[in-house]
Amino acid sequence: MLDKNLATIFSAFSISLGLTIALPGYLHAENQFYDANVLLVAQSLDVFTNQIGFPIELDLTKAQIRGTLPIEKFREDLVNSINQYDGYYIKNTRYNKWKINDINLQSIDNGGATFAFTVNLRKYECIKIPGVGRKCTRLFSVTPSGDVSLGIAIRNNDLQVAYRNHNVRGEGWYSDALTLLESLFRNQTVKAIKKGLANFDGVNLIYYLKDAGVDNKFKPYGLTLDKLVKAGVSINADVTPQGLNFVIDLPKTITLE
Repeated sequence: MLDKNLATIFSAFSISLGLTIALPGYLHAENQFYDANVLLVAQSLDVFTNQIGFPIELDLTKAQIRGTLPIEKFREDLVNSINQYDGYYIKNTRYNKWKINDINLQSIDNGGATFAFTVNLRKYECIKIPGVGRKCTRLFSVTPSGDVSLGIAIRNNDLQVAYRNHNVRGEGWYSDALTLLESLFRNQTVKAIKKGLANFDGVNLIYYLKDAGVDNKFKPYGLTLDKLVKAGVSINADVTPQGLNFVIDLPKTITLE
């Protein structure tokens, strides 16, 4: 149970945000709110400072938590998650074995990222030999390279990935033939990278905020990020070269235990 001073703080906090915080025995609806209480709340909730390594802003008028998760906080995890799809097969038949290799994060821009990759194309010819069975011989193996640009965002907690553009580069005799496979490369590379990005949604953002120590700052007030999520936050975020710009819309009711 919170003491009366903290109850007063959260009472001001709830009114200034237009929220209802359900705390048995202490907090109730109030008819008036004085602007001076906003300063009290801002001073008491020192989680929204640089103490966690990067600034987070509490918007008392819009009931939002806003900030930018620095790129260095998640870049390595992002790269590792995508790299696990090296060797992803576009086509895997007796006659054709095509797979994507060397998927790497090339650059991050406002709204998305560009990923480099190579595609290994192997063509086989198979014949049946009486008394021996089927014998397959590799006709050729080529490895063109390319890149694909994707728009990446979090909307209402869910990850959204949108194709923007791509290109594939070949050499010599097979370069012209690659144009016939453009749509295949586009669809399959996007599919592989989407799988690699699948875990980078709103829940994953909450994990990074917890890892940065936000929960430790909330604990004195009986509040955690998990409680906010359980109460129903809406998370939206956009990718930038600096990191992930996020907005967390707070729930209208938070129960403190």
